[in-house]
Amino acid sequence: MHGFYAEDNIKYAMFDLVVDFDSDSEEIRQTVMKDLNEVCPDYIFDIIIDSDYSD
Repeated sequence: MHGFYAEDNIKYAMFDLVVDFDSDSEEIRQTVMKDLNEVCPDYIFDIIIDSDYSD
């Protein structure tokens, strides 16, 4: 994860989620979103997938 930004007053957070290029990025995004919503149900999360092209 990088590029985290949050607005507590409107309960909004966004960040880039770095995933392996060969992984199922949408499945990972949905899993992370589900986990975050369980912990912080009042927040809106905007998760941007960022593929990791490094070795």
